[in-house]
Amino acid sequence: MTKDLTPQFSRKVLLVSLIFLMVNLGIYGLRHMAEQPDALRSVAPKLVSEMAENIEVKSDYDEEYGPAKAGQEIFSGTLIRTGEAEFAELILDENIIRLDEQTEIRLEKNNFTNVSSYAPDTPRLEIELLSGSIWVDAFDHIQIQSDRGIADLDHSIGIVTYSAPINRLMVVTGAANLGLMDGDGNLLSEFTVPLHNQVTFVDSQITATYAALKPSKLKKELKMTPISEEILADEWVARNANDFGETKKEFSDSLITSSLGYKIKSGYQTALSYLTFVPEARRALAFEKAKTMLVYILGGLQESGDLDEAKIMITEFNELIAQRKDDPELQSLVLETLFAIKYSRCGTPAYLLKEALMAQVAEREGPHVYSVYLTDFRRALFEEDIQGAEIVADKWLDSWNAILTEANFEEFEKQTQILNHTFLTHIDDISPHVLGVFDEAGMMKIAFAEDTEEARFEVTTDRLQTAASLIAAYRYGIAKQCLKNSYLDLDIENLSSDLASTQIFLETGKLLAQRIEYAENVLHGAAKPIDETKFRDYFQTVKRDEALSADLRKFFELDKGEIIIATEVTAPTAAQVAGQFLDARINVNYADISLMPASGFYYKVVNARLMDRGTSKSTPSFDATYDFVTNSITDVMVEGRAYQGSFTLADIVTFLKTGGELESRIPTPKLEEGIELLITDQEKIEALEGQAIAQDVARQLAYNQLSSYGIVIPEVKSGIEILDVLNLNSFHITHALVNMDDREEAIKISFDYHSGTGAVSNVVSEEGVTLIEQVEAEDLAKEVTSKILEVEEELRVVGEFNSFAEKNDLQFDPGDLTYNKDGQLSLANLSLATLGLKVSGLYDPETGKFVSVSHELLSHKDIEVKEYFELLADQQIIAFMAKNDYAISEEHIDSTYPFSKISISKLEIDGSVFNFGLDIANTKALKVTGTGIENTIEEISLQDLSDLITQISTSIPETTESPEDI
Repeated sequence: MTKDLTPQFSRKVLLVSLIFLMVNLGIYGLRHMAEQPDALRSVAPKLVSEMAENIEVKSDYDEEYGPAKAGQEIFSGTLIRTGEAEFAELILDENIIRLDEQTEIRLEKNNFTNVSSYAPDTPRLEIELLSGSIWVDAFDHIQIQSDRGIADLDHSIGIVTYSAPINRLMVVTGAANLGLMDGDGNLLSEFTVPLHNQVTFVDSQITATYAALKPSKLKKELKMTPISEEILADEWVARNANDFGETKKEFSDSLITSSLGYKIKSGYQTALSYLTFVPEARRALAFEKAKTMLVYILGGLQESGDLDEAKIMITEFNELIAQRKDDPELQSLVLETLFAIKYSRCGTPAYLLKEALMAQVAEREGPHVYSVYLTDFRRALFEEDIQGAEIVADKWLDSWNAILTEANFEEFEKQTQILNHTFLTHIDDISPHVLGVFDEAGMMKIAFAEDTEEARFEVTTDRLQTAASLIAAYRYGIAKQCLKNSYLDLDIENLSSDLASTQIFLETGKLLAQRIEYAENVLHGAAKPIDETKFRDYFQTVKRDEALSADLRKFFELDKGEIIIATEVTAPTAAQVAGQFLDARINVNYADISLMPASGFYYKVVNARLMDRGTSKSTPSFDATYDFVTNSITDVMVEGRAYQGSFTLADIVTFLKTGGELESRIPTPKLEEGIELLITDQEKIEALEGQAIAQDVARQLAYNQLSSYGIVIPEVKSGIEILDVLNLNSFHITHALVNMDDREEAIKISFDYHSGTGAVSNVVSEEGVTLIEQVEAEDLAKEVTSKILEVEEELRVVGEFNSFAEKNDLQFDPGDLTYNKDGQLSLANLSLATLGLKVSGLYDPETGKFVSVSHELLSHKDIEVKEYFELLADQQIIAFMAKNDYAISEEHIDSTYPFSKISISKLEIDGSVFNFGLDIANTKALKVTGTGIENTIEEISLQDLSDLITQISTSIPETTESPEDI
């Protein structure tokens, strides 16, 4: 008999259905509870500090600052400030904002909502830096604004400082966008600051003219410079900048390392997905399954290196994401995982996953995500993984096709700047293959830029800087390749010589190429530094050979790469020198010709006289220094007047005979000629070009000398101007820096320098103030520091007196005020505006008194300013009234400094008593009352008042009563 199974089957179906229902309800409930405002990521940043109670906060609802609480959430509008030796941190997911001591900020806006975790065009946090310094580790887009600057950091680390009026942005990793604003908060201009660079400016510096500057001009104007080694060595900076761990902590605790563990967990999730019918529960399971895939790829597959299985799993992961591309939580997981995967070598499962995630994010958010390739490029170089660096560089370049670059040029330009500065940071590890990527990126920048010539100039500058860095790293072969590629790619040969990019390449490129030639010929390509002294001798020998006379060419000989001076060569005689002068019809005695103790054949010649008469019928004479090699003269002295420059003998004859201007005729080498020959190695450098090298080396030697004395010159080429192109020993130094121990900013000065004697003269400050007339180079830093302190003290004292004078109605011409070495002010024509008084004296700002002061009416010593003018005012009023036939004394005068109101009271005239105000400027009496005056007279001249008093006196009958009784 067949058994009836229907009741049992119904019970089993019912039981399974109940289980399914409970599973779905449980998953849904868990997911529903998780989807509160903190579902995806934290919404409000939290304040963290070991001593949080010493940090102060003030919200929009508070009237005063109050102590913070550890873990306190910070909302928009809240102010935070730290005290001395205190710091605070704001933590928002992976974002860290650290406040240094004595810092105050305001959280202006928190633009994050629980709908989307990433919006690249909108900062997640907008912070106003009121004062102090903050360190920003920005995983998301964080914006920091000060009075005139606005810095945007995104997946980068930077330091923003504002100490009114000084602004500074330092970028440690990645890059930051810096905007400049006018006083009304309007954006004037913006540009990218790459990693390891900083920009410093003052509020008043940023004017409307910045809106018209091109990026290259803007960077020069703001003097964008590398961050100092001291900053990069800071523990906090170094820890964040070099954090090259493999994964973030959020993955390290949940990685699945065994295939069995993954199969069990994945199988369980797959089974649940088949049994789940609630949409929200299915979405939650999809999220968990995606996360399980990620942690297994980064765990077990990364350890085993199984690329085939990794590719299969990545394909499945992409399909899962594609099915739920509108799920914000899954998109957030993709983004966070992408930036959580630290450096792993190319061709590993982790890197395959990173590329897949990057493609998804780029499709949705745009090409800014390709900067991850540049981060990997930098980390590959840091780990000396040259092959990996080449692969990543190629991947970055391949990501930017023509259409994408044209549509997103600003982002492409930003990333090329990061690439350029990565080159400079890791110049020792750059390979020829990576150099090709660098070159191609530059050409793309020129091709798609709106201003082609501006872009060409920037690319040219970057390539020359890279070549110079390669030479400095003794990598002469690849430096040569860099210059050759640049010359050909930039089409220098066919460009107009008027273009700035052409000029800078012809000038700087030639100097770099000449060093490469020296390294090849003398160092034989060995990776060792160039000896600057030997380098100079080499080019003076080889390049100036054609300029030397036939008798002196043997003076220099080249033997096995070293310069050897032939001992058998003797100097020309006085008779030979006199013969040269005679050829120009100049007579000079042998006794007046002496060989100078210097390299080369230089002679001191005195009392040289023309053989022909000049226009004045006289035979003029002169003194000079004569160079027998070039047949030219310098340091010309005529009748006590000195002429700077180099001249031919014919020039001096013409000048002395006819008058007019004496102009230098010795040609300056033209660096523009022959660069293509030098770079393509087709022929030797011409003789005059060696003079250019000699000039460059002379600058370098002057730079080295001054550096040894603590004088820093940021730009050797532009900061050192050669005054004597023949002897190469006199220079004008501009924009030199002297550091002071107690201040952050260096002192900027300019001066004249003689490398032979070490003499410095005409030292001038950045503001144009002459600091020192003459000083030895070794004492320059100490003397400048001392003088700057004196100038600053003078400015402080004068400034305080200006403020004091303004508050007390005192006026003076700045030219009539002198500061002496005792810290006192000598004043001439110091006037009190209300009375028209002018005095002269010596003022001591420490005591606030006149040491001595004089006026024709009253002189005094050691007296307060106000006290003196009160005494002087009485004397002036008495003298003024006497001039108008009124006899008064101090007891009649009622006045108070600054004497805007003067009253004359109880003035007795012919038995009558009068009271009135006094207007000295207009010789008038005001509000007159007294004997015989029925109604107050508002205004009357002193002469009319005198006549009125006379009339009153004659009309009043005589009385025996005293004036006091009246």
